[in-house]
Amino acid sequence: MDKRILDHAAAIYARDLKKASEKHTQQLRDIHAEISRRGFQIRDGIAQGMIVAADAVFVGEEMRTRLESLREAFKDAGLQPSTEDFRQIWELVEEVYSTSLAQDRANRSRLSGNIVRGDIGSAAARHHDDVLAEFNVWRSRVGLAGVRQGFAEGKIPALKELPQKVNCVLDLESLLDMNQGPVGVLYLDLDNFKAVNDKYQHEGGDKCIERAAEIIGSVVQYKGRLYRLHSTGDEFAVILPNYDRTEAMAVAERIRSAIGDHNPGGEIRVTASIGVVVTKEGTADEALSRADKAMYVAKQSRNKVHFDVLKELPQRPESYKVLKPSDIELRLTSQILPHQDDHVVRRLETSLVNDTNNRIEKYELEMRIPSSLLKHWNSKYPSEVFRKITGLRCFRFDQAGWGPVRPHDQLRLACFEYCTTCAVNEHGGVGAIVAEAKLSARIWIDGQEYQVEKTVKQLAQDRDSDKTS
Repeated sequence: MDKRILDHAAAIYARDLKKASEKHTQQLRDIHAEISRRGFQIRDGIAQGMIVAADAVFVGEEMRTRLESLREAFKDAGLQPSTEDFRQIWELVEEVYSTSLAQDRANRSRLSGNIVRGDIGSAAARHHDDVLAEFNVWRSRVGLAGVRQGFAEGKIPALKELPQKVNCVLDLESLLDMNQGPVGVLYLDLDNFKAVNDKYQHEGGDKCIERAAEIIGSVVQYKGRLYRLHSTGDEFAVILPNYDRTEAMAVAERIRSAIGDHNPGGEIRVTASIGVVVTKEGTADEALSRADKAMYVAKQSRNKVHFDVLKELPQRPESYKVLKPSDIELRLTSQILPHQDDHVVRRLETSLVNDTNNRIEKYELEMRIPSSLLKHWNSKYPSEVFRKITGLRCFRFDQAGWGPVRPHDQLRLACFEYCTTCAVNEHGGVGAIVAEAKLSARIWIDGQEYQVEKTVKQLAQDRDSDKTS
């Protein structure tokens, strides 16, 4: 990292840390006044708990101040951090955290024997994770900026300026290597373009393609990047960083609708067939190939959008043609249970729906559940696996516990009880945070992945709609 940026960040940190320290000192004075008002002694557990909580918050503020000083220094320099810079940035923030905890331990060792002060480590860990989340958001935005900058200024590139397939592969590989979230890939082909080319010759065909590129570019502006896959031809691709299935499908539908409404073919009706893939893993070539195949499925009906999901089971290749994307489904459902200790408790169920003619023998399931929803029991599960994901607990299962899924049948897999009351309490009574808490599941069938994600609010709505239907 450039020494000038480090020096500038150090000056900003010293300035802002002074303000934060003054605020913390005043907060401690207020706590001591409250302790006296309520008749507590400073050595009492309640009093010490209030002090420990305030000190833990200050540790988080120290970390956040250090992170913000580095962010401001890079901004003032007109630069974006590199991957190596980000590594050093987090080391500097972690150093603040370690130093603060070490100083707290030293302070506790100097206390008189009749004062028992708790370790702020566990209380500060939550604030540490909050700052880590802010750091990851910053790093993710910077990492994705290279792909987004094609439309960042609101300019829609002309057809001849559009990047081609080699650039598409490189950008997609870069996003997948960053592992900063799902990437949406759209593969587009114009319907009835040959008729335009035949009637108006190459000049008319070029105008049709140019107009189609403008329409697509106007839809994906500020969202991702548009590519013309070949120097000639009517095939395009769009990369959408950090887009899930619902968002990617919505963009694809807007493109399809816009091309239909504005008809780049003039007197000849031209529409678009679009294949959609959302992926976090694999190679760029694999993602493009899947999107291409999905586009050809859409092409059978024309003017359609088709999403690529699990649709093939290797044991029975002769039956591939009759399988549809909806033939295999991972379903999340919820039902309310009797209250426990006046807490609102629900059961989350996962089911694997097999509407194919094949028996599913081999599968693995991974569940990701916000830790606040499982706080009521604080239980340890033998199926729990470690994932370095802030605020989530992860569980992994395979078919050994449940057996195969028969054709045209469904099998209930993992079930969890979760408590929304504990989650509300942990987030300071903010029910919206709980409502938007995401429960996600991923399942691999013969090595191919399918995933689903729902919020607690969606699960409740599904449950209520089932009751009224």
